[in-house]
Amino acid sequence: TIISDTGVAQLQLPVEAERPLFRPPVSQPSTNPEPVVWSGQDALETQAALVHYVDHPLVVVLRWLDGTMYTLESWLRSLWKWLLRHL
Repeated sequence: TIISDTGVAQLQLPVEAERPLFRPPVSQPSTNPEPVVWSGQDALETQAALVHYVDHPLVVVLRWLDGTMYTLESWLRSLWKWLLRHL
């Protein structure tokens, strides 16, 4: 920590912190690339079960409310159109 002439403390980082945290490796293009071959010996076998996401109870209530409001709006729209035609 360095205190400047104005009395403000400034943090001085070490030289190592100024370097990037990640430097991608520099690779030279291969003149004769070998194809990747998949062999069954490299694979792992395991049992898998299908798992469904369980909604939060509030999400369930909001979806029900949304569906109910949509049905009510559709019914009211149909009623309004019927009233305009018959009155």
